[in-house]
Amino acid sequence: MSTGIAIRTVLIALSLLTGQVGAAELVPIVYEDDYVTVHAGLSESGSSAVHLGDPLSLVITVVFDAGQVQVENLDDKIFQRAFSDSPSIQLHSSATVTTEQDSDGRVRATGKWRLQVLGCPDDLVTCPGFRSYELPIMSVAYQLVGDAGTSADGRAARFRPWPGRIDVAPAVAIVPESGATINDILPGGAYDSQQPLGEIAPSRLLLFVAATILLLTAFFARARGHRPQTRTSRPIDSNSRWEQTLVRLSNDALSDAEFSDLLRRSITWYCLDELGQNPYTWLGESVDLANTPPGVHELFMDVLQQQAIGPGRRTHYRDLLFSATGRIPEAVTEEHAA
Repeated sequence: MSTGIAIRTVLIALSLLTGQVGAAELVPIVYEDDYVTVHAGLSESGSSAVHLGDPLSLVITVVFDAGQVQVENLDDKIFQRAFSDSPSIQLHSSATVTTEQDSDGRVRATGKWRLQVLGCPDDLVTCPGFRSYELPIMSVAYQLVGDAGTSADGRAARFRPWPGRIDVAPAVAIVPESGATINDILPGGAYDSQQPLGEIAPSRLLLFVAATILLLTAFFARARGHRPQTRTSRPIDSNSRWEQTLVRLSNDALSDAEFSDLLRRSITWYCLDELGQNPYTWLGESVDLANTPPGVHELFMDVLQQQAIGPGRRTHYRDLLFSATGRIPEAVTEEHAA
């Protein structure tokens, strides 16, 4: 830790003890010039371990003289602009903005966003163990005000929010109790509204936790609209992630554990992408199978419990997947051979 950072940390701590600093100032200065001063960072950083799905607070405070400077609105566009290339970090709730005036007359505008880490870094499909996510360079545009009150000389403050990266533990923060919803585990991260999971039998609790972790590391993307439930036999679509995984199941060099994992991924992605359904809601006691094609629920529940599918059983499971999804086995062989 550099001397400057150490001194700044001590000053923040002393200010907290004396009650002379507001919540927006709990993050350090990351940019400063003759016209604006920018504080930016994650207010929870360093206070506790971060788990997948934990809501975190991104705070940006811009201090400026309103008579000299006009600052862009601290709205969701700033977040979307910065995190567009970081799909694993999603906006949990829109910005809240507060404005106050310091004793010296300078304006203090603060934007606060809630975000969540919901996937693997660097577009990886799987990322076991602890993982680290670099926060992107952000920018806040501002303009100098001319003598006649008109804006001129557009500029931008560029900075990386403190502490620069997020280190995430490889687990969810809680073990769900009976009657839990997906939003109890990931508040607001997976769906717009709560999806009840029903009563979870004790024998399914460990299965539920394992399935939730699998879901977190691979399947939280932007919400997809509901798709028609019509199925027809057709060749493999190379642009479909679940069908790409289905192709890989024909690789005889896969280990038993690898085959089982790919099989789980393929059927789960099929449910999410083709059916518009989250199959993990089927782990509850009260299961709604309306608009679910025959065989999909049974196959999902079966493969979810398979840890190592040996060579002698692979053809059986591939055939079940072809039947449940309506795909043509010959197309898989041709695609794999190509």
